[in-house]
Order: sequence, then C-alpha cells, then structure tokens
Amino acid sequence: MYEHPYLSYRANELELEQLERAIARRRFIEEHADQIVLRPESALRRAVRRMLGMAPRATTVPAPATADAALPKRTPDAATRRAAPAAASGSRRTPVPCEAVPVR
Repeated sequence: MYEHPYLSYRANELELEQLERAIARRRFIEEHADQIVLRPESALRRAVRRMLGMAPRATTVPAPATADAALPKRTPDAATRRAAPAAASGSRRTPVPCEAVPVR
C-alpha cells in the first residue's frame, strides 16, 4: 500500500553516483585534452558526410616536437609495401601509416 522510503533513497543514491562519475569523467577529459585521439571515420559516416556535402573531418595529428621526429625513415613501413601492388592496380585507396601519439 505504501511505498517504502528505501526505494526512493536507493534511486537517489544511484543518480548521485552517476553524476559523480560523469563529473569525474569530464574533469579527466579537460585535464588530458592533449591525449585525445579521434577515431577514424566509419564508412557510414563518410557516406553521410558526402551526401550532405560536408567537409572531411581533420584527422591529422600534429607531429611531436622531439628529436626522433626529425630522423628520416630508412625502410618503408608495412602499409607502404602493401600499397605498391594496390597503386599499380588502380585502387583509389591511399595508405595512411600509423603515427605514434606522445603520452605524458
């Protein structure tokens, strides 16, 4: 007949815990904004973006300002080696080598 106060108390506690987690997550993201790396666009997102005529999303990561960045590559990476046959066959895909992201 009557609602037990524990039910509303427990619901309030869960909501407060969710809020605290969300606040902590936002604070962490603000403090570590330089470490966020965007995911590559999916095929569906690219198709929708093209249909709507929107500009492509910028996916380039700035190069790290270390002495290692100035060193030339001596051997081609795996993506470049795989791209040679694909380029000869007229494939429209362009390989993008993975770059390391600096971590503090």
